[in-house]
Amino acid sequence: MKQIISVSVGTRKGQFDKTKTGLLCIGLFADGRRPARLYAGLDKRLGGAITRALKLGDFSGKAGESVLLYGNGQVPAERILLVGLGEKKKVDLDVVRRAATVVADRAVSLKVAEMV
Repeated sequence: MKQIISVSVGTRKGQFDKTKTGLLCIGLFADGRRPARLYAGLDKRLGGAITRALKLGDFSGKAGESVLLYGNGQVPAERILLVGLGEKKKVDLDVVRRAATVVADRAVSLKVAEMV
């Protein structure tokens, strides 16, 4: 039986490669073979880890798919979770809800205190 925990949800503005958190969650679409320009700075600081995960096929962006990367001191985030959103033209509220479930399950299993 899963433990019930208290969760607080909020938003903040900032740059992904400068966000200090236990778990940084990034949604990616299945349409491209490289991260969006929005995440280019993060990928660069991670030594191309996002690009490598895509090229190696460890992550394709399919809905419900995820892969965990580590900041390794290159970025303030301890962990980076890539979450698949599927094809951009097919994304709806249900796809976003399923992605949020993937993120929440992983955060609980990792016992992170904070995620963005």
